[in-house]
Amino acid sequence: MLGFTDHLYKIDEAFSIRKMFKGFLSLLKKAIGKLNFGKKVSIKLTPYVVVKEDTVDMKSRMGYLAEYSTAWYLSQQLEQKKLRITPRTASSSTGATYKSKISDIKRLGGDAKELQRMDEAGKAMASQIMLDIAQHTEDTMLLVFDLEMTGDSGKGKTKADLILNITKDDKSTIVDRVMASLKAYKTSNINLSNSTFVSFIKTLFYDDPSSLPRDTLEFIIQFGKDFRGSQEDMNNLYDLQTIIGSGIKGGMSKAEARKVAKTTHGDVIEVMCRIFDTHYKRNKAEIDARMLKMIGFDGDDDFYAAVGVPGKMGVISSRASVELKKLMIEIHKGFDLSMKRNGQTSNALVEFLSPDGTKLVSASVTFADTGGKYPSGKTNFWFNYKEFVNKIDDRG
Repeated sequence: MLGFTDHLYKIDEAFSIRKMFKGFLSLLKKAIGKLNFGKKVSIKLTPYVVVKEDTVDMKSRMGYLAEYSTAWYLSQQLEQKKLRITPRTASSSTGATYKSKISDIKRLGGDAKELQRMDEAGKAMASQIMLDIAQHTEDTMLLVFDLEMTGDSGKGKTKADLILNITKDDKSTIVDRVMASLKAYKTSNINLSNSTFVSFIKTLFYDDPSSLPRDTLEFIIQFGKDFRGSQEDMNNLYDLQTIIGSGIKGGMSKAEARKVAKTTHGDVIEVMCRIFDTHYKRNKAEIDARMLKMIGFDGDDDFYAAVGVPGKMGVISSRASVELKKLMIEIHKGFDLSMKRNGQTSNALVEFLSPDGTKLVSASVTFADTGGKYPSGKTNFWFNYKEFVNKIDDRG
């Protein structure tokens, strides 16, 4: 299933940087300790890649602008500290690409305030990355820094948009690859997952939903075989998922069908929670791991996120956030998941509870539809990272 950092590819209302390689600090210290002196390393680097837009999609263009903004500001900081960089990492190169993207967006009527927000977000994220590199890397004058832009073309491989390669003389091992997915979010409340009702169940109960039958009814049959006792509930969930489309086909207007669907969200929550409760205890370890991965608390990787608007930019860093570190320690001591209706609202509440029942953290599931001619019901899985955001001075 997709995790927190995978979902940050989606353009929503925030700005985020993607997670880093497993065991970053341990790898960094170990690699530096083994580096030898005296030889020049020849490093093969992938070509500089710029995102190619097949269609004029302003939202997408704006989101990807943050990548180029971060690359430009980070290259400037590397130069200011007089560190060695590759030619494509020079600010003249990254700046030219960034300015070209700005010109394209302006030509298409892009909003000036959004352009400013992307610029501020890139500046804040570049400062945080540079700070962490400086704190955890010694002998920087012996290192060569290379900024690699993969953009959309890298999703099938590294699944990152901005990569910082750091190599040391006489060692072909890459000391640090900082992978960054740079999307612009205005708030810390991030929608990690958009999926239909049935697909939400897939992400909870299977590691690789793509390997399952694509036809929904065929999947429901498969689920019934894998998790006995929920066949009827799964059929009911599918009926609730398709209630808008069925209403339209039965003569309702889309607006009328949507009104009917909204009245059933309590039923959707009841069915989902019953499926979850039926199988959670027997599949606790697997479901816990998938949920941790979804919110980025699996502990395998470091990650950054930047959120905010110009003048009010904040950064989440798993290296720098004391609150986040404390929470990660508590979570990995053990927890139980709880899923229930959030009071009398039309939302579901997912809670991470400590062994003594104390709430560690929670997420919410809201309900909407996919749109289109015959909309299907869908879930939005929200997690608020507000308490982990460190405010910084991002005004220059």
